[in-house]
Amino acid sequence: MAYCVHITLPGGVTAIVRMSGKRPEPCRCGKTATKLCDYPMGGRKTCDRPMCSDCIGRTDGDKDYCRSHAGLVPGQGSLL
Repeated sequence: MAYCVHITLPGGVTAIVRMSGKRPEPCRCGKTATKLCDYPMGGRKTCDRPMCSDCIGRTDGDKDYCRSHAGLVPGQGSLL
């Protein structure tokens, strides 16, 4: 099943991109989620809470954490 996403490119140009697969869940705030929480939940599973760029609680390199898990992550990442 396909769906379309509106994205903003550098310089303010917008584009409509056709995506395949299942539409991702929205962020809790209602905006389009662009990241999933990478907090480990045991085994090989992660939290995977959908987050928009405004609701990311912490980033640490290529890992993003929701606000619920941001304070539980040791390391030098930046709190947002």
